[in-house]
Amino acid sequence: MVALSVASQKNADISFEDSKLIVKVDLTKTFGDSGTGRSITVSGAHGLIGSSNLRLGLNVYIEKRNERPFKAEEAKGFEQSDKMKNVHLSVSGSTLTYVVNLAVEPEDVDEKKSLMIASSLGRKKVGKSSVWADINVTMAKGKTANLAGLGVTNEGLNLKIVPKPGDAKTMVLQVDSSKAAAKGASGKYLLATSSGALEVGGKRYNVNLISPGPEASIPEQKEEVPVNAKAKGVTYTHVGNELRFYVDTTGEYGESESGVSNTVATSSGKITGSTLSAGINVYVPSGKKAAVKAAGGSKEPTYAEVKKAVNAHLDDADEDAEITVGSVRRALVSEHGWKETEMLKTMVKKAIKASEDDGEDEAPPAKKKKTA
Repeated sequence: MVALSVASQKNADISFEDSKLIVKVDLTKTFGDSGTGRSITVSGAHGLIGSSNLRLGLNVYIEKRNERPFKAEEAKGFEQSDKMKNVHLSVSGSTLTYVVNLAVEPEDVDEKKSLMIASSLGRKKVGKSSVWADINVTMAKGKTANLAGLGVTNEGLNLKIVPKPGDAKTMVLQVDSSKAAAKGASGKYLLATSSGALEVGGKRYNVNLISPGPEASIPEQKEEVPVNAKAKGVTYTHVGNELRFYVDTTGEYGESESGVSNTVATSSGKITGSTLSAGINVYVPSGKKAAVKAAGGSKEPTYAEVKKAVNAHLDDADEDAEITVGSVRRALVSEHGWKETEMLKTMVKKAIKASEDDGEDEAPPAKKKKTA
């Protein structure tokens, strides 16, 4: 378990373990009136979590119009997950605990600048007590969660990346195949995921093992064999509950479509004879990535550029991957340094539809300039 902190934090113990964000609050403590004067503060935490790109917003308080001390018997055994997004709330004694699964695909909500990881969807009353609480975990658009910033560099959801014993050139991706796949915000079932890129030994690992449901069918495989015919530098074994992927870290498969990274190893699509799709991309950033980042997302692409990038993205996507306008747009903004605009959203949407229809399409009309 890794202890964490945020910029503004009061009566909140924050930690990270097994891809879960855990927040604990002592409900017996109070800290006077809130800024509005309408409530009494019990706990609060606001800011980026550790060195990650995830932002926490937590408020726990007692309304002054119903002011009375917290009584443990009024919240005994209380827990709630319904009417919330990726949040589990429970109370044990006088301790309130929030648990959030960080290994999910963020959700694009309305046209806000942030992506939602988890939310209580408004304030929630804690049992029959006098306490109310709300929590939100968000991430800025165009970024990845960066779980490495939480102090863990080689672990994701049901995933651990370690060197292969006696072989310095091979890394092993360890997965427990007996675990049920977790349903992400996009509706996909993930047996294991890196939740963005994990950096280990100078290489970046982007891993998503997608199942058709909570359970996946994976054949027994005692000897190392390629994941499938398309895999480059990735083999696997499956013995008992131990699913292992072996990555040759010396591979050189050229630049990515965007030119901002060089591919070390890759696999996509279903494991041969399995219902599990293995999306594994191992790469090193090239010098061009710094230039893209320095541009600050200032470039506004043409429709032809967007269409080409969308087609390349769809070609590389796992066959079971759920394709949404939001997920594709975020990937292109991150990869190409493009500016987030309504026009980009429209062009991505049209390019996806054109790809699905496999027909002719035209660029969306340009915005008309206002005249005096």
